[in-house]
Amino acid sequence: MLAVNYLEGDMPLADWAALGRRDELIVDVREPNEYAAGHIPGAVNLPLSQLRQRHAELPADRDLSLCCQVGQRAYYATRFLNQRGYRAATLSGGYTTFLALRSAGVAALPRRAGKALKSSSSESAAGRATRLLGRPLGHRPGHAFFIARAPGLAGAPPRSM
Repeated sequence: MLAVNYLEGDMPLADWAALGRRDELIVDVREPNEYAAGHIPGAVNLPLSQLRQRHAELPADRDLSLCCQVGQRAYYATRFLNQRGYRAATLSGGYTTFLALRSAGVAALPRRAGKALKSSSSESAAGRATRLLGRPLGHRPGHAFFIARAPGLAGAPPRSM
């Protein structure tokens, strides 16, 4: 997903930090075997490959937060659903981001689906997520976008942990 899609309002993003605070439905658009191998607690599975035929199964009166493995399929699904009048937003980075947030101890579980993970570290959850993901959680208009360059690549500053 290009940042311009978000900045121009073409691609709404769901806020990882607010996950579970609203009555949104988390929809995992990966294939059933990927979903079975691991998914965000409380998410329902509706594969992108079946979305055209089955989108009417989704509630039209509820916010939808869509995820896949890294974001590409959720991007397509979000565009498709929004064009049909749904209130859909992409969970940027997908299940990969969820796993990174969970391993960092950031509260990324829907509160209705499971208990939030807590960290014993003094570093804030938002700071830890930014350090690990290379970008802040919950992008908002006017906030800076940045991408962390991999340490060791030409021109990339070394990263201390």
